[in-house]
Amino acid sequence: MSSERVAAGPGRSWWLALAALALLTPWAGWQLPVWAGAATTVLLLVLARPRGRGWLPFLAVGIGLAAAVVGGGRLPAPERLTAQLDDHVRELLRTAERSATDPELLRLFAASGEALDPLRPFAILDRKVGGRPGRTAYLADDRGLLVAWGGEERSYPHGVRPLGERRPGVVWSARGAVLYVREPVLVDGRLVGAVTVADWTPLEGAAVWGMRAPLGRRLVLGQHAHDQQLLRPSSVAGVEVPVGLGVADSRREVVRTLAWIVMALVAIGWRPQLAWLAVVAAAAAYLDAPGSQAGLGAAFVVLAAGLAVGRSARAMPRAGARLLVAGFAVATVACVLGVSEFSRSPLPSHLLQPGWGGVWMLALAFAVSGWPDLVDRGSLRLELRLAVAGGIALLGLALEAARVPLEVSRAARDGGSVVLPRGEVDLAAVLPAAPAACRLDDAAPALAERWGLPRWRTASQLRLVDASAVELSGWGDLSPAGDSVRRIRRWQLPDPPGARLELWSATEPWSMLNDWDSGQPLGAARLQPVWFAALTRSGTVAATLHPEITDLDAETAGRLYHAGGGWAWMRVGGDGALSRLERRGEWLVAAIGRYPSPVVWVLRTAIGGLWALAGLLVALPPALRREQASTFGGRLRLLVAGGVVMPLAVLTVFLHLRLQGEAERFDQLVGLDALAAARYTANQLSGGFAVDDEIARWVSTGWRGEVLLFEGSDVVAVSRPDLLATGALPQLPPAAGLRSYLIGRDDAVVVRSGDTLVAAGPVELEGRRLLLELVRLDPRLADSALAAVDWLLTGALLAAVLALALTSRIEQRLSVSLRDLVLLARRLLHGEPLPEVRRPVETDLAEVLDAVRSMNEEVQRRETSLRSQEELLRITLSTLAPAVLVLEPGGELRFANPSAEALRAEHGRRLLEVVHAVAGRGSPDGALPAETVQPVPGQDTTWRVGVAGVPLPDGSRGLVAVVDDVTDVVRMDRLRQLNQLARIVAHEVKNPLTPIRLWVQELEAARRAGHPNFEELAGDACREIALQVDRLQDTANSFSNLVALERWQSEVIDLGALVSDTLGELTIYQRRGIELVADLPEGDDCGVRADRQWLQRALGNLVKNSVDAIGDARGEVRVRVRRAGDAVTLEVEDTAGGLPDRQLQDLFSPHFSTTTAGSGLGLALVHQVVTRCHGRVTAANGGRGLVVRLELPAADPVL
Repeated sequence: MSSERVAAGPGRSWWLALAALALLTPWAGWQLPVWAGAATTVLLLVLARPRGRGWLPFLAVGIGLAAAVVGGGRLPAPERLTAQLDDHVRELLRTAERSATDPELLRLFAASGEALDPLRPFAILDRKVGGRPGRTAYLADDRGLLVAWGGEERSYPHGVRPLGERRPGVVWSARGAVLYVREPVLVDGRLVGAVTVADWTPLEGAAVWGMRAPLGRRLVLGQHAHDQQLLRPSSVAGVEVPVGLGVADSRREVVRTLAWIVMALVAIGWRPQLAWLAVVAAAAAYLDAPGSQAGLGAAFVVLAAGLAVGRSARAMPRAGARLLVAGFAVATVACVLGVSEFSRSPLPSHLLQPGWGGVWMLALAFAVSGWPDLVDRGSLRLELRLAVAGGIALLGLALEAARVPLEVSRAARDGGSVVLPRGEVDLAAVLPAAPAACRLDDAAPALAERWGLPRWRTASQLRLVDASAVELSGWGDLSPAGDSVRRIRRWQLPDPPGARLELWSATEPWSMLNDWDSGQPLGAARLQPVWFAALTRSGTVAATLHPEITDLDAETAGRLYHAGGGWAWMRVGGDGALSRLERRGEWLVAAIGRYPSPVVWVLRTAIGGLWALAGLLVALPPALRREQASTFGGRLRLLVAGGVVMPLAVLTVFLHLRLQGEAERFDQLVGLDALAAARYTANQLSGGFAVDDEIARWVSTGWRGEVLLFEGSDVVAVSRPDLLATGALPQLPPAAGLRSYLIGRDDAVVVRSGDTLVAAGPVELEGRRLLLELVRLDPRLADSALAAVDWLLTGALLAAVLALALTSRIEQRLSVSLRDLVLLARRLLHGEPLPEVRRPVETDLAEVLDAVRSMNEEVQRRETSLRSQEELLRITLSTLAPAVLVLEPGGELRFANPSAEALRAEHGRRLLEVVHAVAGRGSPDGALPAETVQPVPGQDTTWRVGVAGVPLPDGSRGLVAVVDDVTDVVRMDRLRQLNQLARIVAHEVKNPLTPIRLWVQELEAARRAGHPNFEELAGDACREIALQVDRLQDTANSFSNLVALERWQSEVIDLGALVSDTLGELTIYQRRGIELVADLPEGDDCGVRADRQWLQRALGNLVKNSVDAIGDARGEVRVRVRRAGDAVTLEVEDTAGGLPDRQLQDLFSPHFSTTTAGSGLGLALVHQVVTRCHGRVTAANGGRGLVVRLELPAADPVL
């Protein structure tokens, strides 16, 4: 039995829950009363006595019971509705007031002379509106002309002046209503403009102007509302809103659908034996619900059905499972080919937007995953998954090929009919108020929708005209038919007086075009999958909306005419297309299938295979284990996936972005060319003609779209007034185009909004400056075409999948040989004799096997040699004077030679601490250091510690450390340095003695000669001799200091206090104009371990060196102390301008001085003191002078 099978248990609660939900669901012609449904549910719950998971289906029953009681609410009290409407009106007033008093808008009217962006008011009004649906804010200037708007782009409220004092009101129309508030804009008490905020709403909805209907019901505005109440908000005067309660809204069906979704999901997850039944019941309930269509809910039902079939089949016997999966496949074929509501392409239209094709591929993959031979996940390798996914994709291709003639035939037969009123037509029945109080420009579209004219395949036009035959409203357009139209019905209307309705339709052959929806833009016909054309008996195209369709040859046309119809290939734009022709009277009507080329079908099949593969991976996810990633095959698959998918994915994204940019530039070229042609046509046609809808229609014929002419924000001409009234065309010009129009420029604007291309620019007609706007439905990517991302990314995914399949095949062939090699290696590891294994076919693996056998012999030989070498190594280490330690990866001591044991006995854990500290300061490249350290603070002990990584016998990696006590060596080095300093001092002593001897000889010669200026010469000699003696004294003191460093008394010193004391003793420098500044931290512990006397003497040398560098000028010496982690830094910075960079590296060397008076030993003393403190001293040029930085190890806090 499969691991997917659910343990046997009582399923009574599931059956009773299904029965309860079915009873609560209203079916066509039957519905259980609410009280009876509630009582039945309670009874079934008592009988079920659910326990544990048995409660899960009753969650769906509870949702279904809630759906049954939804929709019974009454209309809220008038006071409540009035309060809600009043709050909404107040919010409109606040928005209007904030907009009218906005400082940026007021600057527009203040005429201050500053340059302002004409698009700025649009952004301000957009921000004020805040993106609320249906709301628009308009800004008018002092002439009453609209100059900006924000929010939804809807026309200004009909019959309302844009300029004036505060005024609220309601504008009614057949398709909606507008609640507006106008607020004046005042500058210095002068009326300079006005802001109007308007809220458009449909006449029926769950929430209207802040008023909310009870759950499951809808509010209806207008005089025909049931249980009508007249509301008058108190915040404004003159506003009356009639409101009533409508029928139940779609929320009730949404809750009921949610109940069945929950039932299906819990059954799929926890009761797969009943999952198929739950999904079938859910599908029946969905299809029986009013208004059901092949939308998102239907897609979920199909996917749930496939998943349920797969889950149920895995819990059934093999015969039942096969029957269930085959039945689902047959049902899928029937839906794709037979049911018109679900007759969608079984192949995905695009890779990332698959549409219904992706749904069918996933559903079939879910269902096929329950086929008995595929249940065992271990045997479902990638190549088998690819084969199954390819089979599903080929089934989709076959269905697509079979669907083409069926769709063409179905489109040729579809006609549709309409029932027109026979008696008098009351226009007031579709208006929310009296005709005199309503806009009538959308009355004809509302009547057409009410009568079902959009579903009538015959091209028609409904016109509402007044007594003077002036058109008040219209629906549909018959201009392509020219004079081939006739009036078929006429109704005289009682109100408005003298008005009438006229219904016109196209005559043959134009009435035979089933792809002509006269209520839609003509460009919509190009998006139909089937095109139509009416041909004469000789094959000449007599009527069509598509100029690409060419004539049929006379022989074929004559044969089909006499045969009454048949199939033929017709040329459409140079390509052949399968067509179904039928004889209707004297005409041949051709239904032409607009389907992609075979190459596109092949790619869509590949995309379908990828989606089917994804479905198989979801339904039967592969058992991924962590150790698989470390195998040869796993890493090879990762390498292949990364090496193929990632570069191609990056290239795909890059090319996709480039192609998008090219498409945008192409849109600009198309729009600008079309606008230039439209301007020329309009200028040619305007001579002697009025600027009206007729000239807009003439211009639209060349554009193959719609044309609007604006004067400011007002529409003065439009090619399709019905589309303008219904909102299918923009009711306001584009803001960027209006800017050029207002400032007198001729710049053109081309923008794209989804599948709509808009081009706008100013034009001069009959001495009037107008704004010409071209609108065309121009999708970049139709369902029958494929984008570049589909080609590139599909190829990348296919390459990756095929490469992974090949890798899996290679891994399968190598796995047997690799397992044998693993067995041999394990035997070799444990010293066991090697068994006989089959020699691999692959030569490289056979050579590996031979090498393993040879290695076994070599290992046995070397084992003896290694034991001898181990003993030799132990003897060698025991005789070494330096300490040798071997540490485990965790830091524990593994081995120590006798010298190391002696150091451990003397210093304890300090030895290991020093080794770990040195190892932790390794370089980023992994190299381990060798350092000289002072292990015990305050003691003159020095170790040389070297650390290196070493492999351990157990395979881990440890550390080997060699510690050598070099205290005597360091002392000898210091004595060597002192000896070198002594020679330097001897040299320094000779330098002053030479001038002293020369001066003495000069004085002696002058005395003998009786020099007349002997006294003056003697004074000069005395001064020079005193100067040279001072130099000798300075040299002697410096050398004495360096020698005295051997007497070092270490203690913990607060460096901040030391700086304060030292600078306090040097205040004499401030009288010379040099300021000494101590920059000390507050609260930080800055303790260091050093000899207080020598550290203070080093600091004094640094300060004196800075003072000498400043000389007689005024300056500053700043001493800065900071704590940085485990170190304390001391910086001495002067304002003497610094040193050349080439002198910085020799600054602390003995006998180096930057002045002629210095001995060059002061900074050398500083270097020696810092070294004794285990610190570091550096020098660098700062912003104002030299900066000497001392870094000393931090000590414990001073107690």
